[in-house]
This record gives sequence, C-alpha cells and structure tokens, in this order.
Amino acid sequence: MEGSTIQIPLRSSTRSSEQLKFLIRRGPSLGTLSEIEVTDRTNASVTYTHRSASGPGEDEFTYAIQAPDRPVSVASRVRISVETPPAVIVADRALEFGDVAIGTVVKKTARLKNTGGSAANIRLEATKPWSIEGKDSLLLPPGESGTFEVAFRPTDAIQYTTNIAYAGDPARQGLQVTGMGTVPFAFVTRETLLLHDMSAGRRIGTTRLANRTDEPIEVTLAASPHFEVAQRATLPAGGEVELPIAVEAAALGAQTGELTASSPTFSATTALKAPAAPPRVVMEPAGDVDFGQVSRGRLYRKSIQLRNLGGAPARLSALMPEGVSVLPEPEAFPLAPGETRAFEILFEPHSRFEGNESLRFGFGAHFLVIPLKATFSGESSPGVKPRASATPVPSPSPTSRPIAIPTGSMSGVPPIEQIGIVEATRRSIHIVWKNPSTDAHTFILEERRIEFTQQGRGGFIVWKRLPAKIEKIGDRVHARIENLKPGSTLLVRIVTEDFMGYLSAPSPTFSLQTEAPRRLQVPWWPFALAAVVALVVWIRRRRREQMRRLEEETDRIVRQV
Repeated sequence: MEGSTIQIPLRSSTRSSEQLKFLIRRGPSLGTLSEIEVTDRTNASVTYTHRSASGPGEDEFTYAIQAPDRPVSVASRVRISVETPPAVIVADRALEFGDVAIGTVVKKTARLKNTGGSAANIRLEATKPWSIEGKDSLLLPPGESGTFEVAFRPTDAIQYTTNIAYAGDPARQGLQVTGMGTVPFAFVTRETLLLHDMSAGRRIGTTRLANRTDEPIEVTLAASPHFEVAQRATLPAGGEVELPIAVEAAALGAQTGELTASSPTFSATTALKAPAAPPRVVMEPAGDVDFGQVSRGRLYRKSIQLRNLGGAPARLSALMPEGVSVLPEPEAFPLAPGETRAFEILFEPHSRFEGNESLRFGFGAHFLVIPLKATFSGESSPGVKPRASATPVPSPSPTSRPIAIPTGSMSGVPPIEQIGIVEATRRSIHIVWKNPSTDAHTFILEERRIEFTQQGRGGFIVWKRLPAKIEKIGDRVHARIENLKPGSTLLVRIVTEDFMGYLSAPSPTFSLQTEAPRRLQVPWWPFALAAVVALVVWIRRRRREQMRRLEEETDRIVRQV
C-alpha cells in the first residue's frame, strides 16, 4: 500500500559452509531499503519503505551474494507492486425511527465517512417502506464525510429492520435502520353490541374511537346496511370520541355488520351486532271482544287474530279470567315475527262475571290486554280477579270451526328422528340423540298429558315442558329425566330451538318407561332348611317313642314269665 513498509526476505543456496555476504546491487526508485539484516548462513532480510509522494506503481531492486574468496554472484531481481488503499465507508450510528403511524412519513439524516485511502463513489439503495430522499449517491474522497436523508413510511403495524446498502463500498457494510409501524387510530373494542332501548324504542349502542397520534385526525364513517351512524368525526390528538350507532327502525331482525373509520391513509373496522327487536304483539283489528247477551250453562266463542310486529318470536302465555279459555294453547308454539295467528276464545259464563274483565297475553316482560265484555242475564256478584292458569279447554262441538295449530318447522334445524335409551331406573331415565344441526342451541322436552275441563267433561291432549338435565358431549346430546315414579310410562317429544329463538318441528312421540318397583322376594332356602330340621327332629322323637314302647313290652313279658 502507498506509504507503507514491508519486510522482504533474501535467500540463497550454496555448497559453501561459510557465511554468505548479501549485497544490494541496484536500489528501488519509489522507496528506500534499510540495511540488510543477516538471519543465518544463507538467509537475510531487508525492509522496504514506500514514499507516499511517489504514488502507486511497480518498483524493484536487485541483490547478489558472495562467498569468502569467491566472486560476486549474478544479481537477483525483486519486484514490488505498490497499490492505493481501498475506500472504507463508516456510518456515524444506526438510524432508529421509533414508533411511526401508518400512513405518515418520518425523515432522518444519516452521515457516512470515508476512512479508507481511496475516493468512493457511493450509490445508496433502500427497500420499502424505506426510501432515499433527494440524491441517492455520494462522492467521498479519503477522510471526507457526506450526508443523505432516509424516509420511513410504514404500511403495517409491525417492527421493521433492514440495512441500506452502499453500492461502491468494497466492505458492503450498509447502514442499519429500524422502526415500528403503529396504527394512527383504532376502535377501543372489536365488537359493538346494540341493544333495545325502551325510551328510544329502537336498538342503539356506542363505540369509542381512539387517536394514537399527537395530531387531530378527520375520519369518514361508514356502516353496513341497516345501521345508522354519523358520516364524519374529528379525533382529538391523543384522545377518544364516542360514536353513537343505531339500527334502522324498519330492520326488525337480528343484524350483523361493520363500522369503518377511514382517513386518506388508513382505515379501522369494528364489528356490529344487534339481536332481533323484541316481540310486539297486537290484536288485529284492535278493540275488545264482546260476547253480547250470555247465560249460564252455555258455551260462547269468539275469534281473534294476533300479529307479531317485532323481530323476535313471541312466546305467548295467557292470563285468563274464570270461565275463559283459548284455542289453540298460546304456549304451544311461538308467534314468529310478522306472523298472524287466529285464536278462538271460549267463554262459559258464571254468576260472578262482572261483564267487563280482560284477557291478558304475556310475551316477555310485556302484556297485550284484551277487554272482554258480556251482558249477563242473571244477577251479578262481585267479580273475581284473573288467575294465571293453563286451564284445560272444553272439547269443541262438531259445529265449531277448527283452529289450525302450526306444526311445520319454523327454523332450519331438522327434527330429531331417533333417540337411544342409555339407562332406565325406577326414578330416572337417561336418553341420548344425535345433534341434528350446529345451529341447535337449546333442546326442549315435552310430555303429553290428558286434561279435562273444570266440569270433568272432555279429554284434551296438552304438551307440558318436562324438566331435564341436558348436556352436549361432542355431536351427541344427553338428557336425564329425574324424580319419576317407578313403573311409570312417559310419552315424550323433543323440540329444538336455534340461536334466533325459532323452534323446529317436534320429533315423533317416544314412549319411555321407568323400571318397575321390585317385589319383596323372600328366600326359599330358610324355609326348606327349617322343614328338613323339623322332619329330622320328628323322626328322632318317633324312634325314641317306639324304642320306649318296645322296652316296656319286653319288661312286661319278662315279669309274666
């Protein structure tokens, strides 16, 4: 290298056993040689020092050897190649950008220095999300420094690390740069649930949007169909805003969707979920039910139509005054959203009827109150309060109009076709069946019963919910019915409820029977043993009695002789 020093070995071979003498015959032109240093009989060394002013090039010198009392040998040539030191590029430090919001840009300046002996023409190369701003090349003489600008534009919320390469740097060290992409704003929760608000009469909810930067951000808001939200919002620097959301009044069913907040460089999304609007049952047309002139001992009928104007099935229950019953049973099947169902009100007057009482249909926490009117031909007495009852209804007369009871499936869950009996004891029955669908949420066991009117006339089939412990294990559903009577028979059907509250068609009616009560079984062997013992004792007594009589007869004969 230019201006450097190098030690050069000098060697020779000879048959002489005496010390050889080394002689410099012609010196170098670009540098100088030190005095020759003899290392042993045939070897020596000399130090070559290059003059920096001479520059790079080819240099040489010659040397010869001489033995004592011998002539000088032919000179040997030593060639030396002098080169310029390469460029060495060094960065002051690695660049650390820290946290940078997605969609924004941060720029930093880097400094490079050439610590080598040659000039360096450097071209800078960066990969996304990094870029070189301005000139992407530097010309650095030896010992000089230069600067360039690096920009960081993250596109994802991840940690970025890379090296910016120096094309033209022999060492190819590169400049390490690091940075963390962060979201500029985000929803505080991943999902927002919109529930029915009684005062507002609709399903509403709120979500919060947080600004993660030090600058205010304007965002545009967009929601899925059937959801209502403001079109724009301003996020304060480092703060949050609360966004009210509502479901359209006409969209009664369960709703799912998304709310998206967008800026020119970024967008964030949260899920929206709203259960179906609660049931709302009305009578069409609205009004009262007037039976007109009535008398005791007769049965009167009036037809009404109930409609569910809500978004969820209405599980009806009836609160009926004395002498009033409803066909079909309101509890039998939920009233689906938008469904209209005909009911027949049967009225058997009694002397305490005041002429102005009411029939109440319950659905959830609400009631539909239908006034009942009649003019009683007899003298009335103080009325009685309505009572909650599943009063069995009288059998319709052959002339009455039949009431259609819905039996088709109201959900997409198929009915259960078969069950298996795992165990039947005197007090419980354990059954199992295959889960008919992944949409099945709850299973309802119902028992068939026969009920009669208060006067004991007519037998009517009713289905009553049967308490059971139900457990899902894999694709099987186990049900245990307890507190049963020994030897009893149950006629049971199963109805499946999905996640929306809709019921499937009922299964076939299954006959289940508990184990019969055990009869008292007395073991036979103690009696047999007692009989054998008694027989043996009797035989022994009989033999003793015979022997005694024989001895007495023998003594009598002996005395006579």
